[in-house]
Amino acid sequence: MILDPNAIPAGLNDSKKLTARRREELYEQIMATATVSIASSGASHIDRRDIRKASLDAMRRAVAGLTIPPAHVLCDGRDVPEGLICSGSAVIKGDARSLSIAAASIIAK
Repeated sequence: MILDPNAIPAGLNDSKKLTARRREELYEQIMATATVSIASSGASHIDRRDIRKASLDAMRRAVAGLTIPPAHVLCDGRDVPEGLICSGSAVIKGDARSLSIAAASIIAK
């Protein structure tokens, strides 16, 4: 996801700190203004690879699906997927430290 720096929703925060209603409101605002790409991994893919590898693969595919190529990717957690189309950084507890990661967490929920 790439947030529009001129349209960052007010109150964007770690999704775990928001009510379900507020997450829904922010979801609508984010989807209306951000560039979003979503990828997932099904149960069979997870069973073949493991949850960590399947999650990293989904992250890589989501980044590749963006209509605007990112300059740099922030990944919540300890790992950066291999094969990204740009550089990336892992951000531990990223949804509490980065607006972009917080927004992605809201979209994912």
